[in-house]
Amino acid sequence: MSLLPHFKLDLPGGKIVSSLHNIPVLIEGGRRPDYLPLIVALHGGCYTSAYFDVASYSARHLSDALSVVFVAISRPGYDGTSPVDDMPSEISFQEAWGTFLHDTLLPALWKEFGLPNDCSSIPIHCHSLGTPGACVAAALHADEASSAYPLAGITISGFGNGVSNFRVSMDPFLPPGEPASIPFPNDMKDALMLVPGTHEPSMLKHTARLNRPVPYREMADLSSNGLATWQDPGACSHVWGLPFEDLPSLVLNS
Repeated sequence: MSLLPHFKLDLPGGKIVSSLHNIPVLIEGGRRPDYLPLIVALHGGCYTSAYFDVASYSARHLSDALSVVFVAISRPGYDGTSPVDDMPSEISFQEAWGTFLHDTLLPALWKEFGLPNDCSSIPIHCHSLGTPGACVAAALHADEASSAYPLAGITISGFGNGVSNFRVSMDPFLPPGEPASIPFPNDMKDALMLVPGTHEPSMLKHTARLNRPVPYREMADLSSNGLATWQDPGACSHVWGLPFEDLPSLVLNS
């Protein structure tokens, strides 16, 4: 059961973004914080915006408690959001969708949710493969004297600057040919995302509902292009990092 309302937002060029959002209702006489963020959440691979809306863990609870506006988008190619088209072969999927995030998605979200609710800035919260695109967007934002949206920063979970499982080769995960997307069996996804001893057993019942195929280029470009070249288009200021021993698939180098 979803606790966050669903919406689809029309974008320039006939594209669509499908997402969930929460705009806390103010009690009579209440007021929002003076410095109100519009939190934009980006899910990881195999997920959708519903990753941030799971039962008692739904972002709605904190959004309501803190009176903070929250939007979780389904990234390009997931659950009704238009894919990133016309990607030149010389750039990675991560760079292409990060550019789309900066040029189109974030300005549209700011206009739709930020300005009407008197928000002061956008912090982006990323999970796993939502991270590279946000880093690209942040780098592009930093190069502009004037931007269509105010970016406060990005937070990252479940991603480092190396991924140990994929460091040698992505080939075992890629099917022959180049299909539009790659489905991951539920048990394989659980083995990667829910390491034993790091989650409540009840979380496993949500796997099938949250599972979605991954765009082919997102996976193929991660090791062949994305991880090898991310620093050139996507390096941005790093304030603080906290790696976890219970996530062996992630590597954060100093």
